[in-house]
Amino acid sequence: MKIRWRLILVALISLAFWILADVAYVLSGQPYGIAGSAGYLMLPALAAAFAWAVWPAFPRQPEPLRSLLRVLATLGVVFVWLLPALYWVTQVHIAIGGRL
Repeated sequence: MKIRWRLILVALISLAFWILADVAYVLSGQPYGIAGSAGYLMLPALAAAFAWAVWPAFPRQPEPLRSLLRVLATLGVVFVWLLPALYWVTQVHIAIGGRL
């Protein structure tokens, strides 16, 4: 599977999971969305999923440089994904009656 498709797959699944978790929290009576340990566990799980997507990248680089480039690519992809995802989750959160 090409890296592009792996990234798209992880991005869509992560966004769907985040929206579903937020909807579940709001509908269960917690109007401020994901809080506590569930919110803190999401970012490392997200980074691990994007690391899986980026793993085949840079196959011709020497091992130390390849590892560094994979980590930097993972961080870059997570931060690029995070801003639009945060916007969409916030829009859904407000639409279902959640508070900020």
